[in-house]
This record gives sequence, structure tokens and C-alpha cells, in this order.
Amino acid sequence: MISAKNLIKILSKYWAKEIRQKWSHLFIEYNWNKTIIPIHWNKDLWKWLLKQIFDDLDIENSDLVDKLIK
Repeated sequence: MISAKNLIKILSKYWAKEIRQKWSHLFIEYNWNKTIIPIHWNKDLWKWLLKQIFDDLDIENSDLVDKLIK
């Protein structure tokens, strides 16, 4: 699994921009697609949530997604 902190680092390599943060939620934009990442630094994100984040941002790099979701 992967934490929110590591996911944000990975998304920044894909040129995703942080729009704003409201409490424990970070708003991210990538190619006009937006999503929200819950920020709980000491917990891993669930598989279904990772899949939903990648679907929202329309990132379909199957190698990356498969590695992170497994």
C-alpha cells in the first residue's frame, strides 16, 4: 500500500498541481481533471481509493497503477 505523502510525490512527477488544501483534504489537478486526496500521513490509502484517484485524474499508466494498487 501507499501513503498519501508518497502518492503526492508520485503525482508531482506527473505534473499534477496542488490547487488548495482544506483541513485534511488536498485538492489536486492534472490535465483539467480534479480529485481530492485525504491527508492522513501515518495511514495508507485503500486500494479502491487509489484506483478512484487515478480514474478521476485519468492516469492510465498501467504499470504504475498496478504497482501502487497491489
